Amino acid sequence: MSEHVKLEASDGHELDAYVAHPEGVPIAGLVVVQEIFGVNRHIRSVTDGYAKGGFLAVAPALFDRYERGVELAYEGEDMQKARSLISRLNMDDARCEALFVSGLQRSDAPDATTLAGLIRAAVRQYGVRGCAGRMAQEFGDHPETAADRMRWIRQLVAEVPAAWPPQLPGRGGQLRHRGSPHDTGPLPRAA
Repeated sequence: MSEHVKLEASDGHELDAYVAHPEGVPIAGLVVVQEIFGVNRHIRSVTDGYAKGGFLAVAPALFDRYERGVELAYEGEDMQKARSLISRLNMDDARCEALFVSGLQRSDAPDATTLAGLIRAAVRQYGVRGCAGRMAQEFGDHPETAADRMRWIRQLVAEVPAAWPPQLPGRGGQLRHRGSPHDTGPLPRAA
């Protein structure tokens, strides 16, 4: 069974999500991250596939902050629109995900240089997608603790000067799911 639900982000923003439920008790929960085309037919079918495999699967509509109901095709004007939407995603999200999986503790008093080093180390170790995946796993395993940690990290990132240095490696590739129309094999690794 699948349904569309509303989720609330830690900052109070409400976004849509496609949720697919397995038959019986779920093995685990997982988050299906959309491609640049929104929660379209392909992403819904991937989410449904995980549910058929026994998982509770959720595909949040990440573009809802900018435009609700994004569901684009893989060509023509939709491709152009998708590229314009992806450029609007906040790099702070990627920084926060990397800091979330780093060894950063509340007792640390990091400056901008230390934070940049922690972000680079986490991205080198896990990759951008790996940071997001590990964070999602922690939200599934320990949602209250993970939400508290993310609120703290978001506050920390907001307090750091805007000119801080990190550039996340590996941003040249695109996220894709095996079997998507744009799956051309493994993503290039950062040097």
